[in-house]
Amino acid sequence: MIRITQQRDKCIGCNACVEAAKYRWRISRKDGKCTLVGAVQKKGFTIF
Repeated sequence: MIRITQQRDKCIGCNACVEAAKYRWRISRKDGKCTLVGAVQKKGFTIF
């Protein structure tokens, strides 16, 4: 099983993750940072 974790506050909005897996990542229109689709927030981490 693969686990993907993200520290969203450290995202620089370079769009590399979206280019690698468009079905898994999106860029937020609010702040320009990436969001992991279908994930949950836990203690500052986004986990899928």
